[in-house]
Amino acid sequence: MRKKTVLLICLVGALCALAFVRFSHVRAQTAETTIPAAPHVAQPSTGEIPRAVQPHASVEADQQGAAIQSGSGGLYNANPLPLPPPPDPAVKAARLPRDEPLDAAALNQDECADYIVNPSFETTGGWFGQPASNVGFNTVAWNSGSQSVFFNTNYFSNAAIWQPVRVPANVEAATLYFYSGIAFIDPQEIIYISVYDATFTELIYWDYLLYNALETWLFFGIEIPAQLVAGRDIQVVFQLAQDYDAFYTEVLLDDVSLMLCSTTELQPPTPVVAPTSTATRSPATSTPTPAATATLLPTNTPTGVPPTSTPV
Repeated sequence: MRKKTVLLICLVGALCALAFVRFSHVRAQTAETTIPAAPHVAQPSTGEIPRAVQPHASVEADQQGAAIQSGSGGLYNANPLPLPPPPDPAVKAARLPRDEPLDAAALNQDECADYIVNPSFETTGGWFGQPASNVGFNTVAWNSGSQSVFFNTNYFSNAAIWQPVRVPANVEAATLYFYSGIAFIDPQEIIYISVYDATFTELIYWDYLLYNALETWLFFGIEIPAQLVAGRDIQVVFQLAQDYDAFYTEVLLDDVSLMLCSTTELQPPTPVVAPTSTATRSPATSTPTPAATATLLPTNTPTGVPPTSTPV
């Protein structure tokens, strides 16, 4: 009987020791794989920087300054926009910066017009963005005027800035021009240029961007096939797709132009009201979701209160 008792005590002791070792190993493994909260800060480019792209002073300032407030609750409570498919690494189709814009003569067209409203982000008109925690105006760095717009993947979120455009039926050439710079960069995240239909149910055209310099303004130009957009209401979208790690990307935009050209007279640009829908917040996925309720981009004024899912 005493032998059985001793064996039972030994067995219980061995099990307790094994459990302690396993618990200690799990704790150590968790500590080793904890992801640091600090953002990845892009290094300055070595070339001349005529207008430096500057990030916010800190992550805390980011959280305070990017909060959106609106009567409708804003897009922080809305479904995310659908994302294009990931680029094929074997396809070298990424758009690098260009030297200078194409003009009407270079396009061999008789008439060209810019169909973007508020191209330099000097007012709150024309543009929409989501989510509330990741978009806003930057009053520190700009290519022209007195401010630009930023969007980032902080808070493990995708982000998008877009404008609805009504394209005339007689358009024969379409080119999207813009200046952009990167304040923070996560190389694994994707910066998209996307064109959707009016309700975001059809992806008409998409491309993605590469930057050959950091913290400086770069000029981009992308030719969009005119036959895909002629006679349609479209959404011109700048999108950031995050990769769910602790690092994030912050992109700045300024002086956006959608130059539409034709050999016949173009209809003048007319503002398009973005479609709206009632939505509740859901995590970003690769599955396309219905269009989100759009709100105008905010001014980047610190509020002192970090953004929450409850509108204030």
